[in-house]
Order: sequence, then C-alpha cells, then structure tokens
Amino acid sequence: MAVDSFKFLPRLIGLIYQLQEPELLLPIPWTPLPRTVSERKFGLVTTGGLYHKHHKPPFDLARERLEPTWGDPTFRIIPSNISQEQLGVSHLHVNTRFAETDLNVLLTIRRFQKLESQGFVSGLGTSHAITYCK
Repeated sequence: MAVDSFKFLPRLIGLIYQLQEPELLLPIPWTPLPRTVSERKFGLVTTGGLYHKHHKPPFDLARERLEPTWGDPTFRIIPSNISQEQLGVSHLHVNTRFAETDLNVLLTIRRFQKLESQGFVSGLGTSHAITYCK
C-alpha cells in the first residue's frame, strides 16, 4: 500500500517537496552504547493514538475530521502495567481493531516484558509516551 505523505498539501507545494533532493549530512553521527542492551532499561514511544481509558480523553478526531490538515498535538502517558481493558485507541489513519485486541500491535509492552524476563534487556520504564500522528 502506497503512503501519500503530501495528501493534504496543495498539489504544487507537494510537487516542490517531491522534486527537492534531501541534504545528506555525512558522516552520520553515531554514539556507541557504553553498556550492552541487556544492561539497559527501555521507554517506549508510539504515534498510535493509544490512551488510558477513564484517566485521559481520547485524541481529538472530531476536529481532524473538520480540519484534515490538523493533527492533535497532545500526548498521553501509558503505564507499563496497563491491562488491555484499560486501553483505548483513537486514530483515523490506522485500523484500530487490531490494537483493541492486542496492545502489542501499537506498543510492544508485553514483548519487552518477555525480553526482560529472559534477561535480554534490563527492564522497561514505568510509563511510556503516546502521541497521535497521521
């Protein structure tokens, strides 16, 4: 499936962006990890529109329907110990049905908890950042 990143831009502006060549900044900066991955804790971030039901409101999809070039700039915090029943999904550009039955579709909390129990990572943060992106 093709993604049209310029869908909501005027056609001429989209064409201008498509014809520009990106400026490559070389060499690519790299910072080596001073410790192994198994010694690190992880915090997760997703743009999947997840929210903690009854604690925070869903993302503002009504406004985006009225103003297609607008996207909700707010964020939500999801605790690591959230249950599937406490999780809500509000997004216009992804199929939310799958995330409503398995939160790992949009936020791999359970997968990281398994990696932690197997000793591949040191741990998982207590909360994670959720944004909305179209």
